[in-house]
Parts: sequence; C-alpha cells; structure tokens
Amino acid sequence: MTVQALGPSKLALLLRDIDVCLRKQGIKLHITIGVSRQQLTAWCNDRSLPPPEKLRAMLQIAKNYKSTSALRPWVDELLKATPHTVSPHWKKIGRSLHDYSLKANVQTVMGFVSGLPVHRKEEALQRIVAIVDQILLEESGEPLPEDAKGPKLVP
Repeated sequence: MTVQALGPSKLALLLRDIDVCLRKQGIKLHITIGVSRQQLTAWCNDRSLPPPEKLRAMLQIAKNYKSTSALRPWVDELLKATPHTVSPHWKKIGRSLHDYSLKANVQTVMGFVSGLPVHRKEEALQRIVAIVDQILLEESGEPLPEDAKGPKLVP
C-alpha cells in the first residue's frame, strides 16, 4: 500500500516527533538545521520532502539527542523501509531513505573526484569505496571481518 491522503506519512510523523521532543528541551529543530519554521512545517505536513542533507541532519538528531533516543528504532526502520510506504514523495526518494539522505554527500564526492586528474580518479574512487564499505559495516552492528579490523581508512 502506498502513502496516500489517509493522514500524515510515517516520515511526517517522525519529523513531528523529533520536533516535539526537542521543543520540550527548549531546542528549536528548524533553527538547529538552518531552515524556516514554515519549511519544517511543510515537511511535517507532507507538502514537500526535505532535501537530503536536511533529512540526514534530522535523522542524526533523532539518533543522537538524549531527548529523542526513543525514536531510534523508528528511524532505523524508516531508513530501511520501501519508500512508497514512507512518504507521498516516494518517487523522489529512490531505493531508500538511507540512500536519499546520503545523496548530497555522494554529489559532493563526485564533484571532487571529477575535478581530479585522470590518473588520480581511480585511486580516489577506490579509497572512497573502501571508506563507505567500512562505514556500512560499522553501522550494521555486525562483527567486522578480520581484514576490516585494521587501521581506519580515513583520508
């Protein structure tokens, strides 16, 4: 079943909950992530989809702030959910909210790599892939394979 006009989407409800939890602590989410209150309200009412970098910031807040820690399981569930079950804007999301939230980072990296001389591009891309693989392994919570337990692959 896709998200329709049956009420707020799962994503809108999550954003509302993040906002409410923070307001109880005297923190204004829209100021924290650098948008207007009207823009945040539009996202919380399914009128538009937050840009990837703003969505990622809100999801990080939900996972890291003490006042929003109860939302962590819900965030993890939505990041893996099929987009059409999460938001009426699912066509813009792609494969998952997780992928969508990383979109700005990927565009930045690709811009950087495209500016490199040809002989350096392959090396840079291999390093980026290794870093991404390491991050995904660490986020999965699964034990790291022996060959991944060496020094961190930080540029």
